[in-house]
Amino acid sequence: KSYQQSTAVARGVLNRIQGRALNRDQAETANRIRSFLLQAQEAQSKDPSTAAQLAHRAEVLARDLQSTLR
Repeated sequence: KSYQQSTAVARGVLNRIQGRALNRDQAETANRIRSFLLQAQEAQSKDPSTAAQLAHRAEVLARDLQSTLR
């Protein structure tokens, strides 16, 4: 998956959880997703490969988080 695809998935999940009551683990995961997205964005211009890896990690965490909300 591309950097853009992964960040879109992760951001989409973060948007869907806005305003929801999260338990501690879910809130921690959401913060980790935000952190990975920020790092990916910062790396994008200097190191696109690293940015894509970070974005993918954010996506995987976001999918995991989404599965705990159902």
